[in-house]
Amino acid sequence: MKILVGGQWRTGYLDWHRGPGEYRVKVLALRNLERVRGQYISPRRTVRALLTYVREVGVHNVWLRVRSRSAERGRNEKYVSCGFGEVLEAPDDGGLAVGTRVLFIAPAHPACAERLVLPPALVRPLGGQWPEPPADAIAYRGCDEGAAGGWAELAGWSPQSGVELDAERCRGWLDRAQSALLAQGLRGAEALPVSDRARVVEAVPAPRPEPRPGELTAVLFGYGNYAKVTSLPRLGREVRVTAVHEMDPLQIPNPRPRDRAWDTSPTLRPHETPDLVLIAGYHHTHAGLAVEALRRGAYAVVEKPPCTTHEQLDALLEAMRPGPSRVFACFHRRYLRFNAMALHDLQVRPGEAVDYHCVVFEIPLPPLHWYRWPASRSRLLSNGSHWIDHFLFLNAWSPPRRWTVDSARNGAVTATVELENGAYFSMTLTDRGSLRTGVQDHVELRANDRTVRIESCTVYVAESTDGVLRRARAHKLSAYDAMYRAIRRAALAGAPGDSARSVELSSRLALDMDAALLSGRRPQPA
Repeated sequence: MKILVGGQWRTGYLDWHRGPGEYRVKVLALRNLERVRGQYISPRRTVRALLTYVREVGVHNVWLRVRSRSAERGRNEKYVSCGFGEVLEAPDDGGLAVGTRVLFIAPAHPACAERLVLPPALVRPLGGQWPEPPADAIAYRGCDEGAAGGWAELAGWSPQSGVELDAERCRGWLDRAQSALLAQGLRGAEALPVSDRARVVEAVPAPRPEPRPGELTAVLFGYGNYAKVTSLPRLGREVRVTAVHEMDPLQIPNPRPRDRAWDTSPTLRPHETPDLVLIAGYHHTHAGLAVEALRRGAYAVVEKPPCTTHEQLDALLEAMRPGPSRVFACFHRRYLRFNAMALHDLQVRPGEAVDYHCVVFEIPLPPLHWYRWPASRSRLLSNGSHWIDHFLFLNAWSPPRRWTVDSARNGAVTATVELENGAYFSMTLTDRGSLRTGVQDHVELRANDRTVRIESCTVYVAESTDGVLRRARAHKLSAYDAMYRAIRRAALAGAPGDSARSVELSSRLALDMDAALLSGRRPQPA
């Protein structure tokens, strides 16, 4: 279909996937009401910032990041818009039949698109006298100069967010949208040609070459910055990505590479039976995709967190029970080369207590970023779970005995955990500080009157009361290299993934603390 991107009316985009309860609408006229701002991360674009990143991660990794973020410029241009159109596809039990002319509001969409997928609450029949749109074109108006706005409550809303639309408010918004459209009619509107109205296409197939000996096939969910910069470049030649699922058509390259299928469906298609399912989309979608991957006999390679609710965790554990584990929870700190050094230098045997203290600086998020959605839960789960998992890993998955969690007025989160083996954990997680090289952290491990310090996964210092025992350095991204190498080797060998015990202990502790943080409770389970 055609989408207006950067002022250009371009063809070749896939359609948004339509869920069973949604409408697909052919757009006849559309007006932008307000630009959606604060939805996506926009990195600093200065020579000094680039040079800083080059020193941290190297030229190649900086080039990957720059290319990835530059490709997102079109995706980042979203608007609250209103318009009228015609129902192309409808829910089985929907109140509007195919062919019905409707008024609609699009809360986070490109400047204009040939077709839209919208929830019933933002669509209603078009009543009264309306101007007839031009033949074979969409009547389009951009944002008016000095527009009053007032759409902040709806701007950036997504059906994935976990925010339920209030029916009464939606009726009020549709009334306002109707007034805005009728105030000027179609006078002065630009005609965007659609004389070659394309059929609806949510997915495009790819050639299916004969698999090479020892080759693994993979399907990726979530073509975001993490996938493009971190996971895809590290899969190795033995892994062939046969399909990419990405919900936002503007994230899919246009023109698309033809060596793989592209799809806007949030779930696996019936014909897809890959060896690996790489799950790097919205956090609340991870567990469901992992369960389906296991049902089809694939390895589920799940970015953190593996789940966002206790119900999701229970379903994932149930799916893991038959046979060896085929789940990899991608907590990359488990793969730090410093881990073995630390256990040796601290003089601890597996399962003996390792105290863990960390201060973590996470990058500040824009106000409408998807990490802030209710469906994504708190930043303790989204980000802090990395350090909680690392603590449990170093203590050989000793169960938690008690824990606390609290948040300050400035958003900083503090958490403590005590394990059955006596190990103690403390974390302060904040996004207040110098945004210089992204995530930064200071970790101290303590046991047997010895201390190990790890700075941002790059600098290692072990010391005893007599002096420094060892110093070491590592590339900041080397743990990712080790993680994907280990996953690839295990999958090629048909070896088990992460144990159900590790998935359960790590996830349940993070979920319990997340629930307490969001509810304002401060429990200390005995």
